[in-house]
Amino acid sequence: KYNWSPDGTDILNFARSRTETFKQEFARYFGLSNEVNVTINTQGKGYVVADGIKLPSTNYRGKFFTGTTIQLNAISGPGATFTGWSDGNFENPRTVQVSEGASFTANFN
Repeated sequence: KYNWSPDGTDILNFARSRTETFKQEFARYFGLSNEVNVTINTQGKGYVVADGIKLPSTNYRGKFFTGTTIQLNAISGPGATFTGWSDGNFENPRTVQVSEGASFTANFN
């Protein structure tokens, strides 16, 4: 059993070292379609956890397979309160569908 770092650094490094062939085989095996760009931001004091992994920055842009879902959890920083998502949604955590150019911003005050 491997002990991944709590901040997700090990998983990010692992993913970055995979070849394009590996991603293609992974997509084919699981029936996934093309990769798309998704942006996940924070405004104010807090951060977002995506599928249980703390994102490495407050302005994250990553590639995800089209049509998959991501669970986003907005975590307030000291003295801050989560006030909702930029699209008017107040669920926390929330599950979102991945599509090209999707952008999610967690707001804190």
